[in-house]
Amino acid sequence: MHLKVTKKIYWVVCGPEGTETKALLEAEWNSVEGTFRERAEVKTIKSLDKTSFIFDDPEHSVVMVMEAGSIKLNSDLIALTSRLKAFAMEGGTVLYGGLIAPIISAKEFNSIFGEDGFNLGWEWLRYSGYANKSYDAKVKGVLNCIAEVYENNSLDLQFAKLPQEIDPFRPLVVAVQNSSHVLYRVEDHQDSRGIKYNAAVVMAPVGKGFVGFCGDRDNAAQTRQIMAAMASLPRKE
Repeated sequence: MHLKVTKKIYWVVCGPEGTETKALLEAEWNSVEGTFRERAEVKTIKSLDKTSFIFDDPEHSVVMVMEAGSIKLNSDLIALTSRLKAFAMEGGTVLYGGLIAPIISAKEFNSIFGEDGFNLGWEWLRYSGYANKSYDAKVKGVLNCIAEVYENNSLDLQFAKLPQEIDPFRPLVVAVQNSSHVLYRVEDHQDSRGIKYNAAVVMAPVGKGFVGFCGDRDNAAQTRQIMAAMASLPRKE
């Protein structure tokens, strides 16, 4: 029997109340939160003050950053990166997803994941849904079975039975220098840039913990499954 310690999820939703973005979060992403609540203890964080981020037991905790702004990120979230990096170094998991994808700018993304942040060599590349000025353009995500976190099964991702492909969707595409960080690569053959790899879902070890980014903006059932697996939550029987 495969046993897991119950996870504690810090669910970050810090955008202004009553905004269109907040309504979209509630309409489109409540199912993700519901999936997490079925399998873990969830604490919602609506303020980025210091007392909100006192973490207990990082090795059994996950920070899930779903949204922190309306048309741009809350600047406090970027300032919080050093604390989230320390949390990961101590064994915690930090995941970015949901409405982060459509509102984060290239500069903000690089501030979090570049040299001044987690220093993972990840770069904002493009919104695939805007390719060729078409909002209907979609790409397919393909599982990278030699991703470090999948191949060594450190998060039980093989046990989670991740889908081999993500049905065509509109993600924020990320350029990654290290192919072992790519959990789902983008199969669209656009913007090939030398040694860099294009991805829709990326994840890498940081210290004793992990950091991941899921660029999905469509919230498909497959993505809910993938995000729950990245948080190392037990499968629902």
